Amino acid sequence: MRSNRDYWHTVETSSRDRTWWTKNAHSRALGTPAPSTAVVPSTSTSVEQIRGALHHGEFRVAGHGQVNGHDAIELVLGGEFAARASAFRYWVDAKTFRPVEMQFPPFTAASTITITWLPKTPALVHQTNTPHVPAGYRKVTAPAGFR
Repeated sequence: MRSNRDYWHTVETSSRDRTWWTKNAHSRALGTPAPSTAVVPSTSTSVEQIRGALHHGEFRVAGHGQVNGHDAIELVLGGEFAARASAFRYWVDAKTFRPVEMQFPPFTAASTITITWLPKTPALVHQTNTPHVPAGYRKVTAPAGFR
């Protein structure tokens, strides 16, 4: 996280034409009002940012419960985003505010993502930061829809 934003570097591949490309992206700061853009809690989301998002109405608390062994809080879109509230649900750990589960319609096991946090180790950072592009793929500029 830099400048109160999350940054990520993605490697995409296309098996159709055996190509690959990279994409850099960043989020806006959680808890900072912006029209028509909802922000998702991430690994670096602070308690203050969640409070700011709740204060600005980006999210609202929809419930409390146990999720994957965590005391958890369910967050749904609120304020100007409330009309899209059924689009997804986030369950965050009640103490750390890290996401533990994301649910998407039709809200079944097949449309639920369970999140487990691993300790950050040098070996895991190296593995994560080292893309594995299949042999024989050629690097290209990202197609317009992926920029």
